[in-house]
Formats: sequence, structure tokens, C-alpha cells
Amino acid sequence: MGKIQYPNPAKLIFSIISNQDKLFWETKKFLVDFFGEIDLESEYQVFNFTNYYRDEMGNQLKQKLITFERLILPDRLSQIKCDSNKWEFLLSIGNNSFAKEEIKRRVNLDPGYLTLHKFILASTKNGPARIYL
Repeated sequence: MGKIQYPNPAKLIFSIISNQDKLFWETKKFLVDFFGEIDLESEYQVFNFTNYYRDEMGNQLKQKLITFERLILPDRLSQIKCDSNKWEFLLSIGNNSFAKEEIKRRVNLDPGYLTLHKFILASTKNGPARIYL
């Protein structure tokens, strides 16, 4: 029988998807306020694996992955994902909080964590590296 243990801290990672360069900078600044300094940042990569976001966010989407110096406990991921959904909304309305039209996302945030044994991405959609939180 396995011994129940508290998990080791994990490397927090965020996938950021948008088609606006300025919004990547704003999003990173926003996340640093919550999680501390970024220690790794990928180059932009073209995000054309799916058309899922096209109607809401437009074309020519790019993705960037970032990680943070400070580690997290894996059980925080559920709350971080709930918070990231709120942050998507806040980053989308920007200075347009009185907009009458439907507000569409300008950025997609998917948090996750990385350990020596796994890569987990929290998302509201089903997928191979995603788990229900």
C-alpha cells in the first residue's frame, strides 16, 4: 500500500494566448503582481493548433509560456485556475468597463505546474494533459 504524503512544491507555469503584443506585456505584469518574478519565458509561437478561439479572439494568435521563481503547492492549482478566469475578464475589459456590447476575451490564460514527473495544465476544456480540478 502506498504511503500518503504531502506533495513537493511545483513550478508554476502559465500559457498565455493572444494576438496583441501589448497584451502579453500587460498580462505578464499582472501575473508578476500575484506570483512574483518570472524566471523563464518562451519565445512567441504561432498558435494554430485549433480554431477554438478564433470567433472570440481573432486570428494570428500567438502563445507564450512563462514560469515563476516562487514554487507553489500543487493543491493551489484549482484556485489559481478559478482566479485566472476572472483575470481573463479583467484583462479583456481594460478601460472599457462600461462597454455595451458583449465583452470578448483578448487573452487566454491556462495555469499549470511542472514537476520532475508531470506537466499538468488546468483548463476548462478536456484534453490529454488536463485534469478536473
